[in-house]
Amino acid sequence: MLWKIIKYLINPEWKFLIVFLPFFCSESAIGDDWLPPDMSRIYAHGQIVVAIHSEDQQPFCMHDEKGILTGLDIELAHDIGSKLGLNIIFKNEAETFDDVVEMVAEKRADIAISCISRTLKRAVKINFTKPYIKLHHGFIINRLKTASKAREKKTIQKKNIEWLNNKNIQIGTIERSAYVQFARHDYPIARLILYKKWENIVSDVLNGNIDAGFYDDNQIVRWIKNHPEQMLYIETKILKSKEDPIAIAVHWEDRHLLGWLNQYIDTITSDGTLEQLKKKYL
Repeated sequence: MLWKIIKYLINPEWKFLIVFLPFFCSESAIGDDWLPPDMSRIYAHGQIVVAIHSEDQQPFCMHDEKGILTGLDIELAHDIGSKLGLNIIFKNEAETFDDVVEMVAEKRADIAISCISRTLKRAVKINFTKPYIKLHHGFIINRLKTASKAREKKTIQKKNIEWLNNKNIQIGTIERSAYVQFARHDYPIARLILYKKWENIVSDVLNGNIDAGFYDDNQIVRWIKNHPEQMLYIETKILKSKEDPIAIAVHWEDRHLLGWLNQYIDTITSDGTLEQLKKKYL
């Protein structure tokens, strides 16, 4: 059969087609040699290594009752693997969000999908995709402990929290998270207390050990839903004007992978997949 095709192609009337003969006779029209270096590396390994936080970060990365990883970011990662025809391997070695980013910077993971805030400081080392989720800054505040301090500043209005930027105010947030940078930028005078877990921040706010807890609105809203009785002692402030863009981290050399992921985010945004995930988990 191949010989008949060759005879047909070398017919004098079809000489111009001879230039295509190597293309048709090659093993594959698009082989590994045709791929950009970063994609070629990933396909050679047959998998994508995804860095995630070592602890559950609901509803993005978490374990169900059977110990199986689930969540919005986990589903995204599996869908990316499916679209590329590759296996997904999760690495949950990082103890902080900065450590998750470091895993990508040091090439111990191909990408990071773990509720990673896209910040300028982190972008010095790695690249970020466009955001696929936008959270907002928020506070939980001890009502009794802070009422007098707020009155002293004459800013007790419901939406005004300027009084939190005070040397006598203690604000708790998660260590080595983007919220350390956010807090130091927006509340430089206040005393910043760093914690490993959000639950410990909430406990200290309730006990009056600190004045306020600072984190994303997702964590705050989830806590309120699970502990409505505590609203007698806690008030919340969600700052819609302060966005926290969540994106995928990619090594700075992997430019083609970055472009593919951005196109992927555009695709799942336009076809409704991302909106379905938001409704399911947020």
